[in-house]
Amino acid sequence: MEVPEPSQSIEKPGSSPSVSWLKHPWLVLICGSALLLALWVGLRVRIEYQRNAALEELRNRDDVRLRENGTRVPEWLPGWLRDLLPENLESEWSQLTQVNLHDCQDDRVLLLLSRIGEAYNLALHGDCKFSDDALLQLFESHRFHDIIFWSQSFKLTAQHLAVLRQQGNISQLWGLGGPFNEQQLRELAGMSSLESLHLDGPLDTTAKVPVIHWPRLTEFRWHESQLTDAQFEKLVAASPVTNLQLDETRLTSQSWPLLERMPLELVRIARQHIDDTLLTSLARIPSLEIIYLPDATITDSGVQELAALPRLESFEIPASGLTIAGARHLRECKSLRSLRLNGGSNVTDEWIAEMVQDRLKHLDIPDSAITDAGVATLQKTCRLEYLDLSGSRVTDGCLQSLSLMTDLGDLDLSDTAITDEGLKHAQLMRGSVGAFFPPHLTLDGTRVTPEGVKEFLRQNRNPNVRVSVGPSPAFELRLR
Repeated sequence: MEVPEPSQSIEKPGSSPSVSWLKHPWLVLICGSALLLALWVGLRVRIEYQRNAALEELRNRDDVRLRENGTRVPEWLPGWLRDLLPENLESEWSQLTQVNLHDCQDDRVLLLLSRIGEAYNLALHGDCKFSDDALLQLFESHRFHDIIFWSQSFKLTAQHLAVLRQQGNISQLWGLGGPFNEQQLRELAGMSSLESLHLDGPLDTTAKVPVIHWPRLTEFRWHESQLTDAQFEKLVAASPVTNLQLDETRLTSQSWPLLERMPLELVRIARQHIDDTLLTSLARIPSLEIIYLPDATITDSGVQELAALPRLESFEIPASGLTIAGARHLRECKSLRSLRLNGGSNVTDEWIAEMVQDRLKHLDIPDSAITDAGVATLQKTCRLEYLDLSGSRVTDGCLQSLSLMTDLGDLDLSDTAITDEGLKHAQLMRGSVGAFFPPHLTLDGTRVTPEGVKEFLRQNRNPNVRVSVGPSPAFELRLR
């Protein structure tokens, strides 16, 4: 009798059984990868769930305003998987782009924001207060592009600034409050991505200012800075700043030549003594387009320096130091489109006749000595879009000329002798000769009454016309 041979070998006692799947390593790789992928997707889904829950809670708060883009697809999804997503599911994801906090003083809001984990812009409005720890946690969990503190300055510690510097992503930082110490300045100096920086408050008296070069900085504002000549040279003289705004500094004429090294397009220096020496330096910057010097002491010769600037479009100075010769020099500014002359009691009808040019679009001359005759000169010469004659000597007689200035969008006649009868007469002129009246008219402090305005608006029948009238604070009437 034949005994069949066994098909499998007999295992010896104590020996381990053979594992067949070890013979297929590719199967091990596939199963392991699938497990890791499942764990990773599960973690990402949990994070996404927490993010959406935080967003929903933030949307229901009165002190939080979110700006979202409703077509976001999570970046962590592979491209082929994004293509397979149904359209209705894709639209449920939202890309957070801007967070606005209004008078918010709840640290929980920052905790919720830290769960979102995306790069967005942050703006704080009004009286916002948070603990240093809550702010630090928020900064550590995000890559901010812009951080803006509106309405009030907001103080950040050197530790906060260090976190923002390490991110290397911040481009705008507005409203930082002082006083600023040396360590804070060094952290700011390390933010090479900065394009716009607004500071509010003085330097610490013991702070040593390092030499700083921001390679991308184009806008620099510092209010109440008390900057000295040496500090200014170290801070921004080596940066490509095109927009420079300073006030309450201790700069002298020694700093003005430093401006000539910068590719400036806008300069505003306020609340300090400035004379013609600054204009001598500014005249050597051909890129300048806007100059605001509201508290300067400028004479005719200083204005003459600027007449050769090829791109000067907007200019603001006090008019107290100017004569008729200064008016002629302003007329020589061939690119000038906007002019504001503060405290222009010496700006008369004759002055206007010498200065006015047809290219002017925006004229702001409060508290001037202009009369109805000067307005007639403006009407014949300019195509103004904005005109401020507040505090001037005009009367109802100027309304005839003003009603024919068809490009006017804003007209300010506050603190003048305009009356209800003048408005009525202007309305009659409009109906008879097709004259135009500007859609935004300010009549604060005049003899015009609310009843006169209502009648003017009723007759006008233009839903876009707005009239502000009354003592301070003014109230606004609009045709309904």
